Amino acid sequence: MSAWIGRTGRLLAALPPLAPAAPDGVIALEVRDAAFLTPTHAPLLVQALRAARQASGNPITCRLGLHAKKPPIEEQLPLLRTLWPGPLVYR
Repeated sequence: MSAWIGRTGRLLAALPPLAPAAPDGVIALEVRDAAFLTPTHAPLLVQALRAARQASGNPITCRLGLHAKKPPIEEQLPLLRTLWPGPLVYR
């Protein structure tokens, strides 16, 4: 899982700037596996997303959602709070 987080962070960091084509655009990663929210992996995910924001200049966040494959919303909120300030994306 740590390797996946690292690869995903590098992918997001390499994306071109959204601003020219979509000035209000946001890149949102939807986490559907509760393992990403564990004390072991959540800090790595936050670090990867923050680094990708810095490198790309794009607004990057995690998307919240109510879905059978996703953890309960109260388990998703701490991850989002660690990424604030930033956009809020949900479905």
